[in-house]
Parts: sequence; C-alpha cells; structure tokens
Amino acid sequence: MAKRDDDERPKRSWSEIDKLRDKAHSRGQSRDQRAQERVQRNPAYGQYKAQVSKMFGGGEIPEMLREKLDPTGELKARDDLLKRIKKLAPEDRKAWADAVREYVEKFELPEDVYLLGEWLDHPRDQVVEKTLGELEQLAADGVLGGKKKVPAAIEQRLRALEMSSDDPELKERAKALRERLR
Repeated sequence: MAKRDDDERPKRSWSEIDKLRDKAHSRGQSRDQRAQERVQRNPAYGQYKAQVSKMFGGGEIPEMLREKLDPTGELKARDDLLKRIKKLAPEDRKAWADAVREYVEKFELPEDVYLLGEWLDHPRDQVVEKTLGELEQLAADGVLGGKKKVPAAIEQRLRALEMSSDDPELKERAKALRERLR
C-alpha cells in the first residue's frame, strides 16, 4: 500500500494557516490601497510626516506655511516673545517683568495655565489684574478647575496675592478664584 502525500507534508499550526489566509486576502487589495502604500513608502512622505509632527509638537512652522498663516509676522513675534519670557524667568527677573509687560500690552494672554500662574507674581498690578481675569475666564469656561486638577502653584500664588496685595479688590478676586478652584 502506498503512502499518502498528506503524511509527508509538514503539519502547520493554526497561526500559520491564518497567516497564509491573510496573505491571500492582501493580494486582492484595491488599486487605491496599493497606491496609498506606495505613497507611504516614499521618502518624501516620511520627511513630510516628520515636519508635520515637529510643527504640531511646538517646533517651527515651515516658511511657506508661515507666509500663508501669518503674513504680518505677528504670530512669529508673539512666539519669539514668549520664548524670551520663558528663558528669562529663571535668569533675570527685571528683564522677565519687562518682557511680560510688553507681551500683555501687545497680545492677548495665552491659555497656558502654568504660564499665567507664573505671571501672578508680576510686580505691576495691571498685569496681575489681566492675568487674574484670564484665569477667571478659563475657570468659567471649564478649562481650569472643576474635575480638572489645578496646579498647586496657582493656588499658592493666589493665596500669596490675597495676603500681600495692596489693592482690596485684587485680594477679593484672588480669594474668590482660589475658593472656586477647590
């Protein structure tokens, strides 16, 4: 009696059989899928994705896009001033205070809670009032407080503002905001 061919074939596991089935399905891909894969393998596509992720990660905006988004250069000036403020914060408090005052006079306040918390330490009441107003607005919008954790530094700075400010209205606003954020 002759041996059957099935006995000589190697036995495959179920995972191997599934892989073979998946390969069979991939052969039947549509033209659109194959074209998309071809584009993704292109080195230019990789460079494009790297630039986009860098841009959205806080990096520089490419020149061509910057010209379309910011023809006046105001956004670049704002970003440069913010970078300068962050650099000056630990180095030179007087230059930091001047830069923050310049930013507040020229631009809208940022929605960066940590940065605004730091600006509560500014020596000028006008800057502190605007910063406090922005924090109150963020709290009203639900960006700050509620179920979201409030940075401890903000609560401490509000408490310090309550105790050290000469303006009674500013003290009251700081106290109200601190209690609201709890």
